[in-house]
This record gives sequence, C-alpha cells and structure tokens, in this order.
Amino acid sequence: DLDRSARTGVITVSNDGDTPLEFQARAMLWTQDAAGQDHYEDTQALVYFPRQFQVPPKEKRVVRLGLRNPAREREQAYRLFIEELPGAKPQGGQTSVTVAVRFGVPVFIHAPAEEPRPRIEGLAVNAGRAQATVRNAGTAHFRMTGVRFRALSADGKVKWENTLQGWYLLAGAQRAYAATL
Repeated sequence: DLDRSARTGVITVSNDGDTPLEFQARAMLWTQDAAGQDHYEDTQALVYFPRQFQVPPKEKRVVRLGLRNPAREREQAYRLFIEELPGAKPQGGQTSVTVAVRFGVPVFIHAPAEEPRPRIEGLAVNAGRAQATVRNAGTAHFRMTGVRFRALSADGKVKWENTLQGWYLLAGAQRAYAATL
C-alpha cells in the first residue's frame, strides 16, 4: 500500500531450500474487464530494484518498490510478479521435473480521498440459475471472501444455499456471479 506519504515499500523473498534460487521481478498494471476478469499489462509507473536477483540457500533478499506519481481521483492497482527462473539442468542423462514459483504481490497506490462502495445489482432467478453482479462504485478496491446465494422458505428457513469464492474488486470494476439452483 503506497500513497503520497509512503511512496516506497519492500518485499522480502526467502529461500528455505538447500540450493540457490534465481528470480526476476516485473511490474504490471492491474485492471479488470466488464466480466471482472483480471488483466495485466507492462507499466513504467512503478520503480523497483533489483529486477533480477539470486537468493542463496537459507537467506532472504529484499526487493524495493516505489511509485513515480501518486494516484489521483481513484486508487491505482498493480501487481509486482516475482518469478523463479529455471535452475541448472540435470547432468548425465538424468530426468527431473522442476516446478517454478510465480507470485503476484498486489500493490495499491491510494488516492487522497478513497472509499470502496460495493453494490449488488441485477439479482435475478431465471431458468434454474441465481445471478447477480457485484459492482465497486467507489474509488478504492475491496476484497470479497465469498458471494452467497440463499433461498428461504416462507417461514424463513434456508431451503438452498451456495457460496462462491470471492476475489478483489478494483475501483470502478464489476463481476458477475451465478449459481445453479
């Protein structure tokens, strides 16, 4: 979380293993389309160092991060992707499988006046499906832990319930949810 008063931050990458690990960092602008799907594109809005680094066994390395310009009317969202680079190949005809780690750290550039404003719109039941759209009409993100659809009987007892996994909803974005009855 960065803003006008905290323009820099750090991310610590640890290696708990017994071999050195190589990483690269890459900053991406984070947006969401009309269906609420995440999209990423290269950006120069963040300054970060180092862009490539090695973490020796049982050690840690710090990636420093800063912003070039503060947010204006609404919060800006980015992800700093830290991606493990492939290690040395096995020797002597050995076969192995290597799993590389890639994680995206959310980076939010806060606006001077911000407020998430969740709205539920278009709640409907049609052809055996319950559906609704969650919209963020505010100027800052929020994170939903889940979206729950529930049908009650006339006496208030739960007849059916389905909880769908939530996610971040960025400022000005929306996401449609649907559950089969």
